[in-house]
Amino acid sequence: WLGTVLRQSDRVFEYGSGSSTYWFARRCAAVVSVEHDRRYAELIMSKPKPNITLVAGEELARLGYAATLPAQKRTFDVIVVDGLERASALEEALKAVDTAGVVVLDDSDRDETRTVVEYATAKGWARIDFFGPRPGLPYFSTTSAFVRPQSSRLSPANVPEWSGY
Repeated sequence: WLGTVLRQSDRVFEYGSGSSTYWFARRCAAVVSVEHDRRYAELIMSKPKPNITLVAGEELARLGYAATLPAQKRTFDVIVVDGLERASALEEALKAVDTAGVVVLDDSDRDETRTVVEYATAKGWARIDFFGPRPGLPYFSTTSAFVRPQSSRLSPANVPEWSGY
């Protein structure tokens, strides 16, 4: 689904890097990715791409995990929360996403994010849930996309019928 709403001009911010970083880099103009895990950071640095900026190490320690997004001092078209401090990161994402943008929260069914997820839906964000097996893991989980209802990215053609939206 996400691939259908992305635009080549999109600027992406990710809390948590990995394969998705390269996936976004192939499809979007720029990716800023925050990574606390040294192994993932080294992986991203070992295969640099001109449109990927990695925030890790000393810079991450100086800024603090969730605060790396507001430190960018700009909005982003797509913000992915798939790392540490998910509740705080989601709060920052909802403030920093462009008006037509998308916020993606992986593992949105976790107890730690319930309050922020409820806050987002109470504030009028459309929530599209994707439920299924975790790749390589023996359990199921939910990933949610949050979009403002007036966003040009929402249309009957790209909202799954089963999403409940």
